[in-house]
Amino acid sequence: MVNINEFGIVRDKSVEDFYWGCLKNWVDETLTDLIDSSYGDFDEYQEQLENYLGVITVIQIDKNDLDNKSFDSNQEYEESLKTVIDKDKLSKIFKVINTRKEWFSTNDVPKDEIAVLLFTNEWDFITYYGLHKEDTPDEDEFESRT
Repeated sequence: MVNINEFGIVRDKSVEDFYWGCLKNWVDETLTDLIDSSYGDFDEYQEQLENYLGVITVIQIDKNDLDNKSFDSNQEYEESLKTVIDKDKLSKIFKVINTRKEWFSTNDVPKDEIAVLLFTNEWDFITYYGLHKEDTPDEDEFESRT
């Protein structure tokens, strides 16, 4: 059984590490999809990338997947976190994630960062993955991948 504290935050390093890798792969696949769907147009790719920068992307998995260390049920949650998680819990989550600059609200995500938070479908927070824009494919890498 995975250790989840009274605030609904997973406190199990091996579980957090496993899902951090899953989120990294999810971001890598998303970037590949953006490159593929831009049909060789770097400006189009950059425009699509902007949709992921400076905002929180939320991925959810089934609670059963958490217990089984599976990412199979992953799906992007489209609504604002503020509609499903109270301010106090968000504050606690922002204190445990490792970011370059401390966040105090959902508006604090740096404008040049992809920020992905993973939750169960019961809103237990699992982990965070962030990627700075400078670490996304630049024009040379884009060209080599198209």
